[in-house]
Amino acid sequence: MATSQFVPRDGSAAGFTLIELLVVVAIIALLLGILLPAMSKAREVTTLTVCGSNMRQIGVGIAAYASEFGQIPSGPDVSALAAVLEANDGTLATTQIWTGPQTPAQRTMALGLLIDHTDFPPDSFYCPGDNSNDPVEELAHVSDKTLSPAFSSYWYRQLDQTDGRGRFGDLGTNELGFAAKAMALDMNSTIDVVPDYFRTNHDAERINVLYSDGSVIALRNTNDAFTLRNQDLATTPQRRDEILQNADQPGRFR
Repeated sequence: MATSQFVPRDGSAAGFTLIELLVVVAIIALLLGILLPAMSKAREVTTLTVCGSNMRQIGVGIAAYASEFGQIPSGPDVSALAAVLEANDGTLATTQIWTGPQTPAQRTMALGLLIDHTDFPPDSFYCPGDNSNDPVEELAHVSDKTLSPAFSSYWYRQLDQTDGRGRFGDLGTNELGFAAKAMALDMNSTIDVVPDYFRTNHDAERINVLYSDGSVIALRNTNDAFTLRNQDLATTPQRRDEILQNADQPGRFR
């Protein structure tokens, strides 16, 4: 049996009117406006979660190192390399993990010590929310043992703002009298007067902090509490102390 087909009285083919098309386009735009922010938020949450997983792995590595050597990883003293590196004897928080082969040192340092002593996967030193080239370039410096020093995505406390003994799980107190319990945290720098210094994790809005009990807590970077700023360029060691002190008080930034 033949089926009937609607044909307009004027004989033209049936189709959408301009108004109908505009309505459809408006509905699609509205749906995109609702879905895209939700998808972006989901990506941010996923990135923060993966970053936190990296930090937990770092915590396991620090615990294993401390079990073997009796204290958390710190050093070596690279003060003799002050011409090419920031002077550091293990008592300054740092993102550096590889000294580079400049005399007299050619070795891993700080968190990088985990690579040699605990078979730690170096890619876990990098945050998936790091907007710099560090996860590629810096990792290559370590694996290829290049002439350049290498840095990770995370500040590592070493013995900074502690009692100096390096006892895992009991680092003493910081200068403000709070328990020194933050071990590592996302590094953020909005210093743009030196372009190479600008880099952020999670767009400098939230950070993960690894604590000495192995927990990782995501904190809000309220008022740049955990960020190096242009005004900190000449006093970065002191600013790092402030950042660690803030990290030791997570309740202020939940």
